[in-house]
Amino acid sequence: MSDDRADVPALFLNRVEEVPPDSALAHVLRDEETPEERAELARDRGNAFFRAAMRVARQTREAPADEAVKELTPVERQDRVQALLRQAAEWYTQGLEVGCAERAVNAALYVNRATVHIQRGNYGRALQDARRCLERWDDAYVKAYQRAAYAAMQLSRYAEAMRWCEAGLALAPGRGAAAGSDAQALQTLREQIQQRQRAEQQRQQRMYDARWRTQQEQRRLLAALQERGVRIGAPLFAQQRRYPTTMPRWAVDDGDDGASSLLWPLLVVYPEHDQSDYLEAVHEATSLHEVLQWLLPPPGAPALPWDRADLYRPDQVCAWYATQWTRTADDTDTFVGSTLPPDAIGEWRPVPLEPHQATDAGSGGSGWSLGALLRQPDYTVPLFPVLLIAPIPCPPRPGWLLAHRS
Repeated sequence: MSDDRADVPALFLNRVEEVPPDSALAHVLRDEETPEERAELARDRGNAFFRAAMRVARQTREAPADEAVKELTPVERQDRVQALLRQAAEWYTQGLEVGCAERAVNAALYVNRATVHIQRGNYGRALQDARRCLERWDDAYVKAYQRAAYAAMQLSRYAEAMRWCEAGLALAPGRGAAAGSDAQALQTLREQIQQRQRAEQQRQQRMYDARWRTQQEQRRLLAALQERGVRIGAPLFAQQRRYPTTMPRWAVDDGDDGASSLLWPLLVVYPEHDQSDYLEAVHEATSLHEVLQWLLPPPGAPALPWDRADLYRPDQVCAWYATQWTRTADDTDTFVGSTLPPDAIGEWRPVPLEPHQATDAGSGGSGWSLGALLRQPDYTVPLFPVLLIAPIPCPPRPGWLLAHRS
């Protein structure tokens, strides 16, 4: 099949299946030959289509030499290559189906069809054909071992590919000069397989190391949460799962190895207006009043677009959370806390934001930090912290969670 000097003008017609009436196809269709002759004719015809495909493929990569190819766009050339390869495979299949008993012809048909499958990227079928050649017709056909090894390599079955290579190389010295080029191809292929094996082993090692580091980090993070008394539960709102960051991470300012404080994503919800703000990284030592200063306009600045009454300023709002507003669950659970009825979410708790609020809440004379909120024994973190904000003196309403449940 490597000889491309054959004259195959009919293969460059617009319809590649058209052939002259006196061609080999006419003889095959009249069934006037023996099965062996028909198989050989089918093999030769398949070879002609394959050579034509390779000829067009080369002219797809290089400057076209054939006028018929020059007229085709690059996409049309690729389509023509695939059409020619399909025709080649069909001819090899016909040759295998005529009932030929000649072992060499059948072996060549299987190997040639395997070659077509390789060109088309059908490596599983190529491996199957190469194995059939060796198992049914010629177990010493070096080219079949080369095709099997290459297909197995492309399927990332490196150990199997190496076995095919070694078996073919063991046979090559006894097959004469004709097997020399195949043996050389197997030698080159063996080196490629070894390179891919090493690359795959390195990739697997990197994946293992990454998983190990992730597991170690998760254990360390879990220990930090347990030490802080933080409980993680199911999300409060379905939208929480759509945010880019949903878990705490170590603060890089503490150093990669010695980090001891955490950065949390934070969802601030304004339930009276069905609005929210998402912050991706808030240090656990940050005061919640400072967070509101980031989000809400200071006195004298324009109000938020949705705050027509101009009630949302850092010193004019209060913060709340509810006990039992969610439940402990795996992240894969579809439960969200906002599906609970209002009478099932427990009690609403105020969150001290400033020193004058802290006295009533018993927080030691200062507004809460994010970490202080998370450490409350009745606060279950709904996937990541959520804080509800309303203007003073707005009390909690039963439908607050339902209003922002989407």
